[in-house]
Amino acid sequence: MDKAEAIKSLYSQREKFVLIGLTGRTGSGCSTVSQILSKDSIDELDLRAYKTCDYNSSDERKYSVIYRFMKGGNRWKKFTIIEASSIIFSFVLQETYETLFLFLDDMSKDGEIKGADNLKRKIVECLRDVPLGDNELDSVKAEVIDEEVVKLLKKFDECSNGEEIKNLIEYFTSDIQIKKEKFRKVL
Repeated sequence: MDKAEAIKSLYSQREKFVLIGLTGRTGSGCSTVSQILSKDSIDELDLRAYKTCDYNSSDERKYSVIYRFMKGGNRWKKFTIIEASSIIFSFVLQETYETLFLFLDDMSKDGEIKGADNLKRKIVECLRDVPLGDNELDSVKAEVIDEEVVKLLKKFDECSNGEEIKNLIEYFTSDIQIKKEKFRKVL
């Protein structure tokens, strides 16, 4: 399936999902909005009461209509949050360890990283969840850091059926979060 067909397939499923991108500077409220959108039910939201008559503005009337619509028939659907940092981190995970090591070597030349070899070892160990032997650091250079993300993205590009989309979402909302936190602790 080519990319045009994959995109068409993705859009054909738009009744099942809505994609919203939240951007803004630090402190602008993006995280707060994403936390609100990820609530399980509308009852968990801290919403103001709505009026049924004597509206002071069209905004009050619109709020009332939307609130009653969402409350009735259990229409609220929680959003799954995929953080931008997870997407960015996935680009790192698609590369080889050698690419990451070259970047770390460049940073250590500028004096920004001390003990680069020790850091490389800790990064490999945290991402692979196994300790490295004494001379194993060189043997992992050609390995892709995370084959799983490469396979998921390739499948998504080729087919983009519901199950593959679900697997990709699961990866970006769960698996990559764990790897990202381990990586952050090592750094």
